Amino acid sequence: MNNQERITKREHKLSPDLWEELDNLNASNVEELIESLEKYVSNGFFGAAAELSDTLESCPYIDKNPSWRVRVELERMKRYYCLGFENLMITSSNRVLGYLEHIYPKKSINDNYLLWRGTAVGHQGWIISKPNELEKIIKQCKDIRDKFQNEKDKDDRTCFIYALEGRLFYLRKDYATANECFVKAIRLAENNRFLRSSAHIKIIYAEHLALQNEWEKVVTYANEFLLNAAELQFKTHLLIRAFILLLQAPIKYLINKEEDFQHYVFRYQILLHAMGLSQSQNLNPLLAKAKEIIPKNKLIDFYYADLRTELKRRILEIAVKKNKKNKKTGEGFEKLIKLYYELLNYQVFKLPDDFEAIDLIAVYSMPKGEKSFTAIQVKSGKAKITKRNLSDYSGKLSKAKEELETGKYTGGMRVKSLSGMHWYSIETFHKHAFDILMRDVENYFGKDCIVETTNIDKLVDTLLSKYEILVKIIFSKELEIE
Repeated sequence: MNNQERITKREHKLSPDLWEELDNLNASNVEELIESLEKYVSNGFFGAAAELSDTLESCPYIDKNPSWRVRVELERMKRYYCLGFENLMITSSNRVLGYLEHIYPKKSINDNYLLWRGTAVGHQGWIISKPNELEKIIKQCKDIRDKFQNEKDKDDRTCFIYALEGRLFYLRKDYATANECFVKAIRLAENNRFLRSSAHIKIIYAEHLALQNEWEKVVTYANEFLLNAAELQFKTHLLIRAFILLLQAPIKYLINKEEDFQHYVFRYQILLHAMGLSQSQNLNPLLAKAKEIIPKNKLIDFYYADLRTELKRRILEIAVKKNKKNKKTGEGFEKLIKLYYELLNYQVFKLPDDFEAIDLIAVYSMPKGEKSFTAIQVKSGKAKITKRNLSDYSGKLSKAKEELETGKYTGGMRVKSLSGMHWYSIETFHKHAFDILMRDVENYFGKDCIVETTNIDKLVDTLLSKYEILVKIIFSKELEIE
């Protein structure tokens, strides 16, 4: 398995029952927990990663497999790097190198050893500020790269070596050559579709450009990174660094100035909430730096209701926003709900506009191949749902049921029964209206079809509790949450 395959492996959904493994730690599940730790660090969920790391570090089984302690320490080193702990990162990196020398005789060197050693050595290169020392780091990185058997791994290492050389020329104040090296690194990464490597190098390059006061280029790189964050499976620590660059930039370089600044602050603090770091802003150098940059009157208070209120306001803006082409309202709200279900691993079909009773069909595939179908109706009106809104709902539902049974609009899947009917609305239902909805759904789909309603307050609470989904929604290009 090459390094790019390892990266892809770390992107899948994290286990919802991980606490059970943690509370019943034994020799047979250490490997699974270390893999989970690697996923949490890779995706930037550092609060959960710290909990896993502490438990694994102190467990009595960690030394049964010599590589386990290396991997746990390596993830600690990455966290230190991501959060700006330079001295701790160097100490942890040296500890990894010491473990590797102890457990791997020279004759048994393999790609795992090379990957771990290359990562530990390479990370030091981003911290070291003395050119002569950095030159030695680059030589070590080249020696490690040349020992890899896999050509893709060699190319991936070369990307970062070019970037380290860019840093070296920057430290020597040869800015033109430094820029050439960074551009060469980015081009190689993108030509090989190493998207995460490219993103990482772009942020490092932007940080060096900021030190040269090249703010127009800095804002371009950082904004481009934010726009493509969802496609990159985030790398959330890089998002933090992109935000810091944008918040540092002289406001004249931002496109919409004050509006952009407020938007950056909002998404930055949502990101901290999702990463489990919202209460750690005084504990981490990187976060402390961001806090210094943001004026106090721009900060959202995580200890009270401000974050929730702000998220609700922005979702409301989506719900009532008119489509510039057809002047319809509510399309953004429907897109949000569709994306929400897709992030829950449903396949979602948007039905034609003449399906007045149902907007979306969400299909969930069971492990044994069975499928369950949920009908979704999205209402963007600000008034409560009343009996008048459901005056002809029975007839519309009858027509929808006939059409769904053909499979014409659901990829050939004939929808003969529903496991649920879920209405999303801005306001709540009047009781009599909900009774009518229950009656009509039961008439056509039976008592087994569960009817649920969610207003915007309940939706906001749900999103705040599902941090992985919340971050992906907030950074979605399609929704354009402003």
